[in-house]
Amino acid sequence: MDFISLPERADHVRLTLAYLESEANIGRLIELTCGRAAAGRAALDLALRILYCPTSTNWSLLAGMGLSPLTVIALAGAADRAMGQLERWCEADLREVWTALAASHRLSAEEVEHVLCVLVLHHKTPIPLPAVFAALGRTECMTRLSASTQAYRLCQMVT
Repeated sequence: MDFISLPERADHVRLTLAYLESEANIGRLIELTCGRAAAGRAALDLALRILYCPTSTNWSLLAGMGLSPLTVIALAGAADRAMGQLERWCEADLREVWTALAASHRLSAEEVEHVLCVLVLHHKTPIPLPAVFAALGRTECMTRLSASTQAYRLCQMVT
């Protein structure tokens, strides 16, 4: 094992914690767990589950909705385009886009949120999704959405 000096370890810890606070917005995610998880371990587990992006997606969460793969793919593509054009990445604007997507795809707002939640987080969360997306930020959400949509499309063999 390579020797790592104490200052290097301290820098490693400091830089990682700085990333969690600034880039990952861990403080805001923990704040969003209030009322949904007990303070401490439960709140941290919920927040870290949102940050963690697994390599495999639980497609059964989408299949269980009863939507066709083509509907999911069309919705994901429309969401990608609409959210990509948002001037402000905030809860109200995200909610507005999702409401419009629901109307244009003849879905409920809950169905739109469920699809986006599975594609971006790969699981359900009790935290309101617009707040989670706002905390994660545009780049992280859009990157995850694009990658998951592509993977889902390949999984369904829809080109």
